[in-house]
Amino acid sequence: MKHLKVSVIGLGYMGSGTAVGFTAFGHEVLGIDIDEGGVTAYRDSIVSINEPELPDLFRANVANQRLYFFQTVYLRCERGFSY
Repeated sequence: MKHLKVSVIGLGYMGSGTAVGFTAFGHEVLGIDIDEGGVTAYRDSIVSINEPELPDLFRANVANQRLYFFQTVYLRCERGFSY
């Protein structure tokens, strides 16, 4: 399977789960949200969404450098993500 670079815009309940789901298949994921506090929390692996196993999956994929979080699209263009 080809590993992709995927962008998920909006990291609410659906977006955060989707972002982690893509990493489960080995894809590299860039999560983007306008909420600076939420992005900072996700970078620190602090997940406020009550979903089984989601915090552990977040931590593992941030540590494995497969999951990144930013407040704006433009900051990560150099990594080759498609939008």
